[in-house]
Amino acid sequence: MALARLVTVSRALAAVVTSTALTFACASKAPPAASPATAVDDTTAAAEPGTPASPVAPPQPLPAPPYGTPEQLATWVDGYVSALGKDGSEAERFNGYIAISRGGAVAFGKGYGKANKSTGALADVDTRFRLGSLTKQFTAVALMQLAERGALKLDAPIGDFVPGLSKPIAAVTLHQLATHTSGILNYTRDASLMRDQAAKHPPAEVIASFNDRPLAFTPGSKFEYSNSNYFLLGLVIEKVSGSTYETYLQSHVLAPAGMARSSTIDAPDAPNTAVGYDGESGTLKETGPFDMSLPFAAGALRSTANDLIAWDRALTGELLLKGASKERLFTPDKQEYAYGVGVHTRYGHVLHEHNGGIPGFSTYFARLPDLGLAVVVLGNNEAFDSTPLGETLVTIVAKGEAVAPPPVVKTTPIDAPLMKRVLGEYTLTPSGRADLSTKLPPPVLESIAGLSVTREGDRLFMKPSGQSRLELFRDEAGVLFTKTSGIRLAVTGDGVALLQAGMTMPYVRAKKPSPSAKPKTKAPSN
Repeated sequence: MALARLVTVSRALAAVVTSTALTFACASKAPPAASPATAVDDTTAAAEPGTPASPVAPPQPLPAPPYGTPEQLATWVDGYVSALGKDGSEAERFNGYIAISRGGAVAFGKGYGKANKSTGALADVDTRFRLGSLTKQFTAVALMQLAERGALKLDAPIGDFVPGLSKPIAAVTLHQLATHTSGILNYTRDASLMRDQAAKHPPAEVIASFNDRPLAFTPGSKFEYSNSNYFLLGLVIEKVSGSTYETYLQSHVLAPAGMARSSTIDAPDAPNTAVGYDGESGTLKETGPFDMSLPFAAGALRSTANDLIAWDRALTGELLLKGASKERLFTPDKQEYAYGVGVHTRYGHVLHEHNGGIPGFSTYFARLPDLGLAVVVLGNNEAFDSTPLGETLVTIVAKGEAVAPPPVVKTTPIDAPLMKRVLGEYTLTPSGRADLSTKLPPPVLESIAGLSVTREGDRLFMKPSGQSRLELFRDEAGVLFTKTSGIRLAVTGDGVALLQAGMTMPYVRAKKPSPSAKPKTKAPSN
């Protein structure tokens, strides 16, 4: 995961790891027997064709959009997106589909690059992309539905639903899981578990990666994003509903919302499905297989721009949740994080947003409910972080003004003395770590605690210990920088310093690695 995305987490955007799925979340497997005391009757879930599953609020008149006309919006958005990485490699450009809707109608929609390089297919509004952690808001709605029906209580401990948990974890409440205030360690940080991402991982194997490890803090006292929280909530949904996670979502969430092309069944070869690419090498290369038993309820959904626009509309009325339940869904606990979504105020408007990152894909989805606006960014270039782009689009639609694209920085070759000087292993200085601990959540801080700088031929790379590798370039003034994350690397007397988002992250040399050292296998992000 790129450093820029993790810094976003410090603004409570929940931009961390999206890999987490269950073997028995596959709809093809028979659902487990449900307890008569808690099972939800699935026969009430599906409405007759063309009939809403629950009352829908009458449409309310929307204020005039701040951006003016769709033509003006298209000029601003396309001008900005088309300028990104224009003179760079294909990995530096956005590849995917962008949609902006107002009241459920598409005000802007355009595909960039290729959905499938081998066939030349372009992305459209119905192209399926992996969503990564955008999945969490769907899990949260499913959880809230079960609470609304009296099938569970949000202050109940997770141990009531999932057997075999350690005593500290068993006492964590469903609310603490949903708001990332549990203190449970993030299983997608477990290198041994994430080493084989193509294999199916039983739930017990995933749980074992964090079950015997101490909590990071007293539950309810802090916010710390962890995919383990939503993995466990997926198990709760299965236990209480008596069906698989996929079956419950289809019957109670996706179908009522009109999301016909969304599913946790990955189906990468299905028609009009985007191929995921890794652009680390500078060119887009197809990512390897990835089994959805890892992402599960924390990140397994595939969906389309059209379906996410329908999702925005479904959240507007009472189609999925009644008023009180929906109010709780969007009420933040700590660090502006509610149930599966960040809730902020931007430019005088309430903003609901989240992003996602999973092998081959980087996504962003935001809603401005009072304006009736939704922003969808579905990228199938893992190297291009969709979050800064999505946030810029929010600025354009909410402020109603153009945003200038970042300037193109000319590069010069990295000379041998500079390369030799920066190669090595680094660790945050004690004073730097202490300062950053007041600005960044613990998992973000840990992910940048170490730093390695390596080379491949005449190319230079940096890799924070818990994040993805990024290529370094040299500008005409001799400053090292990354093209996609807004990071600069400055040489200091006894180490280096990363400069990003107004913060300085000082490192001191730890040890000198082999110049040809290869990066470790990447874990999915968000």
